[in-house]
Amino acid sequence: MHPISKKLYKIYKKHNPSVPTNFLKNKKKREKILENKLKFPLRFFKNMDAVDVACGTGDYSLIYAQNGAKVKGYDFNENSIQIAKKIHKKFKIKNSIFEKKEFFSIKKNFDFVSCTATLHHLPNPMKGLNFLAKKVKKNGF
Repeated sequence: MHPISKKLYKIYKKHNPSVPTNFLKNKKKREKILENKLKFPLRFFKNMDAVDVACGTGDYSLIYAQNGAKVKGYDFNENSIQIAKKIHKKFKIKNSIFEKKEFFSIKKNFDFVSCTATLHHLPNPMKGLNFLAKKVKKNGF
């Protein structure tokens, strides 16, 4: 693991912002953000090949999957990935896979690329944004 990642991981484990208190409550908030602020109706995700980079405990990933997307959720924090997998199992959500993966190690391109509350933590946020833009398939989002 990169030294910056190690330092960030130590801080993140201590103050994990994505430990869910109530998935269903958080889900409603995030659905409103998607539909009202970002103007993505939930039906938009049907048949999408999506990735949620730095997915945390997978709130957005799971919403995409519940609405028909095939989703991969990646995060460098193993604890968050395990929580996402538990929620996935508890709510019997299909089409979502969660893996521990470093930000810049994603190889595949997707129809829809999502990354929330992360870029500003990177040493070079523009490099992160440019990397994510290259992961979007032609005519993707």
